[in-house]
Order: sequence, then structure tokens, then C-alpha cells
Amino acid sequence: MQIMPVTNPWNEDVSQRPRLANSDAMIAQIKSDLVSGVNGQTGVALVETYHLP
Repeated sequence: MQIMPVTNPWNEDVSQRPRLANSDAMIAQIKSDLVSGVNGQTGVALVETYHLP
């Protein structure tokens, strides 16, 4: 199911584009934030939501 038009930038293949020099550090920080459960940028706790039937 295609949601965006074919010419929309969200459909651009970026898999072969160069990565930023600090991308590994950014990913490591995101993983660390997820483990600690706190978003360091905003101080918002990441909490899973449970939906009961």
C-alpha cells in the first residue's frame, strides 16, 4: 500500500548515502537512553503503554 506519491522525498532510497561521522555515537546514545528509560534531550521518561481489551 503506497501512502505517499512516488515523487515524495519520503520515498527516496537513502541506503547508499554516506553516514555522518558521528552516527555511531548518536546510535549509542539512543540505545543508552532507551536502556535508562529517559530521553536526555527533554527529560521525558519513556514508558510502555499497555492496552487492555
